[in-house]
Amino acid sequence: RRSVLATLKKVTKKAGAKSSVVTAYLIGTKLATADLSQIPASNSEYGRIVSNTVSGASNSTHIDQIAPILKKMFRVRIPPGYDFRAVFLTQNSRLYGQAFRSLTRASWYYETSPTHFINYIHNFNHVLWHFALIKHQLVPSSMTWQALMGQFNNPGILSRFPTMAHIIDQTRAARNTNLGSHPYADRVKKFTKMVTFQERDKLKSQLKSAYEEFVQNA
Repeated sequence: RRSVLATLKKVTKKAGAKSSVVTAYLIGTKLATADLSQIPASNSEYGRIVSNTVSGASNSTHIDQIAPILKKMFRVRIPPGYDFRAVFLTQNSRLYGQAFRSLTRASWYYETSPTHFINYIHNFNHVLWHFALIKHQLVPSSMTWQALMGQFNNPGILSRFPTMAHIIDQTRAARNTNLGSHPYADRVKKFTKMVTFQERDKLKSQLKSAYEEFVQNA
């Protein structure tokens, strides 16, 4: 705690830095708790930040950054030339930015907080699940994101994505906690369930198969 305070004092010595630090913290809080299915009003400062972040991450001139993270973290076998950016852009230009943001944050917490890691991986899985089901017309395109997570027993989905359905459902159950994704959430909410490192490792080994199935079938 003392080291954090000392760092903040050094950072906020410059004029205007204090407001910048506070603004960055508040923006981080909002981004971490943002609904994946919603983009804020474009006329708000938060809306402009989110829109710029997502549009920048979805720019077709950028390289795909999801595949390298999946290879490094899960050792997923991805065929040469496979591009998550190009795949997601076939349906919705926002999806790549949403997936990349969640996967990046999951990688940040992999070594330090299994609970936050699983929370962010769940958000990443949610984007993959949404894309796969809508693309293959396994559910109506108007179905809400929340309703999509109740489709794990859908026979049509199980025939096409059996591994994804099983493992993504397990990950969803593992994050059954009141703890939000923001790293400071534990200060204001009571834990109802913590994800252990052992549970994280088990889910990690299973998710590898789910991601390879997505690459192959979606």
